[in-house]
Amino acid sequence: MRKLENLTAEMTYVGDLQLGCMKGSLDYLGIEVSRPWLAGVTGQAFVIGIAPDICLSSVSSCLEDEYADGTMARLGRNLGYELEYHRFDGRDPNRRAMAWERFQEAIDAGRPCYGYFNFCYQLYVGYDAEGFYIGDGATNAGQGPFSMLDVDGDSWNLCIVGPAGPSSDDRTAAKDGLEFVIRHARAGEVGDGPGETQAGDAHGAEAYRRWIAFMDVGKESGTWRAIDHYVRCRELAVEFLAEAQLRLPADVDPLLREARRLYRSVCDDLWPIADAFGQGKQPIPFGESGSLHAEAADRLRSACDSETRALTVLESIAEAL
Repeated sequence: MRKLENLTAEMTYVGDLQLGCMKGSLDYLGIEVSRPWLAGVTGQAFVIGIAPDICLSSVSSCLEDEYADGTMARLGRNLGYELEYHRFDGRDPNRRAMAWERFQEAIDAGRPCYGYFNFCYQLYVGYDAEGFYIGDGATNAGQGPFSMLDVDGDSWNLCIVGPAGPSSDDRTAAKDGLEFVIRHARAGEVGDGPGETQAGDAHGAEAYRRWIAFMDVGKESGTWRAIDHYVRCRELAVEFLAEAQLRLPADVDPLLREARRLYRSVCDDLWPIADAFGQGKQPIPFGESGSLHAEAADRLRSACDSETRALTVLESIAEAL
């Protein structure tokens, strides 16, 4: 078996899989970047997308093809890495075979890989004649082989990570990332941004309004996964802004401090929702005495207000940079 030894990822929660795989890949390549800086510069700490039925895939704001194959690759070059992206469908044997060939070539060349398999992102650390193997840190850790060629009807993707030369200066990296965040939020319900947003999803304040409307009527099917994801994303936003205060020019420090305060307020509103509706929780049914749906909706309104104001501050930071 060909395998990249010591390629691991730290997955801290269910929505952290893409970021965890990326951070593990960069660590393996010796590309030094903190988790908050990675999340901020690639936009993952700030964006939000809610599907029409708030399904479990509502955490995929930065996971869809349009983002992974375009924006994430472009923004990643500011951090010194390049991302080669392949999507392949079980009903398309040619694309699946091409991805399998590229995966083997990447492992042979010492390039870490990850992709969407078994309903989450996982590290692909090696292969043999039978298929690929999963690395530590995800759902199927240490398991394999799994075939890229024989699974009918399933859609997977493959991300190959490699060095891209010197990284950009901090000002450029932060500016480009924040400009993407602003475009993503401004897409509203249209979801037809320039290769960055998912059609049908709501973004920015519209995403919150859609989420609130669901909570107002007790429709919470995907809330547990969405809230577990977004509250931690916003914590990374707070940490990114703190790191930015150390890395960016002093003249934007007051703006960074204000954005940090607003995103901390968002976290303060989202955490009680996570405590009530997060993974493994059993909230009191809607309409029954003690139900927290109304409180959750109010907290989402407050978070939306803080985040809307924070986006205006991020715009000012990007303009100043």
